[in-house]
Amino acid sequence: MSSAPAGSAQTAPLAASPMTAALNAASCTSATSCFAVGASFAGPGPGKTLVERWNGKAWSTVFSPNPPGGAVLNGVSCPSATFCFAVGVHEATKTSYSSAVMERWNGKTWSIVASPSAVHRDLLSVSCTGATFCFAVGGGAIERWNGSKWSIVTGPAFSPTSVSCASTTACFASGVRGGAARWDGKAWSAVPTPKPADPVDEAFGLFGVSCSSPTICFAVGVDSEPVGSFSTLVERWNGSRWSRVASPSGDSFNAVSCASPTSCAAVGTFSTAGNNGPLQNPMAEQWNGTTWSEVASPKPAGTYGPFNGVSCTSPTSCFAVGYAQLLLPGPYDAFGPSHTLIEQWNGSSWAIVPSP
Repeated sequence: MSSAPAGSAQTAPLAASPMTAALNAASCTSATSCFAVGASFAGPGPGKTLVERWNGKAWSTVFSPNPPGGAVLNGVSCPSATFCFAVGVHEATKTSYSSAVMERWNGKTWSIVASPSAVHRDLLSVSCTGATFCFAVGGGAIERWNGSKWSIVTGPAFSPTSVSCASTTACFASGVRGGAARWDGKAWSAVPTPKPADPVDEAFGLFGVSCSSPTICFAVGVDSEPVGSFSTLVERWNGSRWSRVASPSGDSFNAVSCASPTSCAAVGTFSTAGNNGPLQNPMAEQWNGTTWSEVASPKPAGTYGPFNGVSCTSPTSCFAVGYAQLLLPGPYDAFGPSHTLIEQWNGSSWAIVPSP
C-alpha cells in the first residue's frame, strides 16, 4: 500500500442530487473527440443508459436509447469519430434476468443493434479496429462484429472481462482468475499468465487490457496474495509471453490504456479506513516505458468512489471516468447519491473536468 495514496488531493464538495449516476468506460479518438458511457438511476428500477461526449472543450450528455425497462453500458470503443460501439446489460425489471445490449454511433445518433447473446449475459468490454471489425466480451462469451451483424465466437473456457485489438489479427482478452486469450485472425486460444500461489483464489483477476501493438500489451487487475490482502496487479505481453511488472500502490486496477509502448495509464481504486469498513478512492498510475509510478488524482471533497475506465490518445492526453459518491455526516458510513467523475491528464497531472 502507498504511504501517500493518489487521490488525497480534494476539491470543493459536490451538491446533493436525487439522481445517482456512474461512468464505466471511455474511448477517445483524439484530444477533441471522446465518449464516456455508464448509467443513471432515478429510482428503484433498472438504470438508464448514460452517454457523455467530449468536443475538446466540454462534456455534454448525448441521447442514447434504452430497451424496455432500462440498461447499463459497461464498455465503449470508437475507432473513429463517426463509428463507435457501446455494450452492456439490459434489465427489463430490477429482478428480471439480464441480457446483452449493444448500441452503435454513426456520427449523429446512437441506436440499438441486435445481439445474439442469451439471458444471463452481461457484456463488459468492446474493442473495434474499424467499422467492420469488433470484439465484445462478458458473461463468459465472446462476440464478433463483421460490419453488418454480431455473432458468438468460440473461445477458451474462462470468463473474459476486457478485450483489446491492435489489429484484425491481434487481440487479447483477459478476465477472472488471470485468464487470457489471444486472437490470431482465425481463432481464440488460451495463453498462460503468471498465477498466484493459491490458483483458486476468486479475487485474482485481470480486469483491463490494452495493446498498443501486436507485440506489446498491458493487462491490469487485482492480486490477493497473501490471502486476505489486495494489491494492484500488472502483467506485460512482449510478443511471446506474459510476465509480471511491479506496481507501487493501490488495491485494484479496473482499466488501462496505452497510447504507445512507452506511455500508458492504469486506473482503479485504493482504500482508506471508514467507520464500517474500507472506503474507495480514485487511483491512477503512469507507465513511462520502464516503470509504473503513482500519480495524484484529485476527488471532490466528502466523496468516495473509484475510477472505472480510462482512454489515452497520447502521452499528454487521457481521460479517466468513474463516480464520486457523497458520504453523509454521522457516526456510520452512509452514502448519498453518486455523481459522474471525469478527470483529464495533461502529461503531468490529473484534474477534475465538469461532467453533466
